[in-house]
Amino acid sequence: MVMVSRATSSPPQRTEEPLRVGVLYYRAHEASGNADFADALADAIDAVQIEGGGIAVGLPIFSSSLRAAPDELYEALGTRAAARITPTFDHASVAETDLLERPLPEPVALDGDRLRLRPFQIVTLRFERR
Repeated sequence: MVMVSRATSSPPQRTEEPLRVGVLYYRAHEASGNADFADALADAIDAVQIEGGGIAVGLPIFSSSLRAAPDELYEALGTRAAARITPTFDHASVAETDLLERPLPEPVALDGDRLRLRPFQIVTLRFERR
């Protein structure tokens, strides 16, 4: 389990606006009725504990291509975000990677335990367990 919190300079405060997390998957999975994994991941995101209160909402969004963000992603998420990543499992390190899980030479969104995300940015993180 990974805990996510909104990254702010002030102490965390409860907010009514949910932290929206897109679960992007291929349209072929949707068409074949094989999208249960996306729903399960969205449900797991719904169960994430946000430090300071609030809720997280997983939004399954299917696309014909994962290379370009679909219009549905823009409509569902559309805002800049920052979060603090706090794994609840023992880990040696965390790295921002490409989609093949190769470490990026210079992380784009990860700064220590904080993520700074542009609208519609997709980030892959790899946790190395101890």
